[in-house]
Amino acid sequence: MTSYISDYNFLRNLNTIETLVFQDILISDIDFIYEMSSLKRLIFQSCRIHEKIDASMLPNLEYFEFTNSSLTKFPMINLERRNMEIINIAYNNISIIPLEETTDIIIIALRNPVINSNNKNVITGDANLFFLLPEKYREYVR
Repeated sequence: MTSYISDYNFLRNLNTIETLVFQDILISDIDFIYEMSSLKRLIFQSCRIHEKIDASMLPNLEYFEFTNSSLTKFPMINLERRNMEIINIAYNNISIIPLEETTDIIIIALRNPVINSNNKNVITGDANLFFLLPEKYREYVR
C-alpha cells in the first residue's frame, strides 16, 4: 500500500538532520526547512514546490540541489555565504544565473539554456554530472 505525505511539518523540530532528500514529490509548504539548523545538504530531485526556497536562511548549507524540476528561475540563494560549495540545478530551464565573479560557489547547470555562462564557476553543457561533483556529494546522484 502506498502512502502519500502532504504535510512535512513533522520534520520541523529535527534539528540534527544534516541531509534531506526529496524525490518525485509535490510540496506546498516548505517553511519547515528553515528550522532545521544543522542542514548541510538539501536535495530536491524531480520535485514541484509552490514557493521559493530561500537557502540563505539555512546557515550551514553546503550543497543545494534542485535538479530535473522544470525550474525557469534561479533559486533564492545568498551567493556570498561561506559554507556553500555547490549549487546543482542541472536538467532545468534556467537561462540566467546571478553570479558574482568573486564567488567560489560552483554552480552546475547541465542542460540548462544558460546565456551568461562565461563565469568560470558555472558548469554547463552535457557532461556527466556524477564526475563533476566532488566525491562527497556523488551518493546523491540519481
